[in-house]
Amino acid sequence: MKKSLPSPPNPFRALGRALLTALLITPLLLSAGGCRSTPKPGELCTQQGCDDGLRIEFQTAKWEVGSYAFRVEADGKHTLCKSVFPLMPCNIGRSVQCTGDPNAAVYESGCGVEAEKQSFSEVHFQSHPKQVKVTVLRDDVQIAEQSFKPTYTVTQPNGPNCEPTCHQAKETLKL
Repeated sequence: MKKSLPSPPNPFRALGRALLTALLITPLLLSAGGCRSTPKPGELCTQQGCDDGLRIEFQTAKWEVGSYAFRVEADGKHTLCKSVFPLMPCNIGRSVQCTGDPNAAVYESGCGVEAEKQSFSEVHFQSHPKQVKVTVLRDDVQIAEQSFKPTYTVTQPNGPNCEPTCHQAKETLKL
C-alpha cells in the first residue's frame, strides 16, 4: 500500500494567520510603548525623554586653577561639593565629590581635554526646590553667591496624553 504524502501548506492560510496575529498584537505593543496614560484614538506616543528638575548653569569666561567648594542650600537641605581645577583625568574618576542632599550635584565637563576646555557646568537638582542658594568658593575665598526662586515649566515631549511629564527650570549663576 502506498502512503500518500501530506499536501504542502497553503501559503495563503499562513499569510492570513500572520496578518491576523499582527492585527491583534500591534495595538497592545503600541499602547505599552511609552504611554502610561491613554492616548486619544489615532494618537501614538513617541519615546522622547526630558530632563526633570532644576539646572543652575555657571557662567564664567574662565575657571581659575584652585580648590573649589560649592555650597548648596535648597528648601533647607544642604549639599557640599568639592573639587580641584583643572579636573582629574577621566580614568581616575569624577573630580567633583558631593555630600549631603543626594538630589543636588555639581556637574563637571571635559576631564579628557586640556584645562582651557574644562569646566564645572552646572548645579543639577533631581527635584523641584522652591528656594535655592548657591555659594562658590575658590581656595576658601567666596567668589559668587546667589539665591534663586525658580519658576518651573511643564513639558510633555510626547504629547499631552503621553509620558513623561517633566517640570523644568533653568537659572544662571555668574562668576
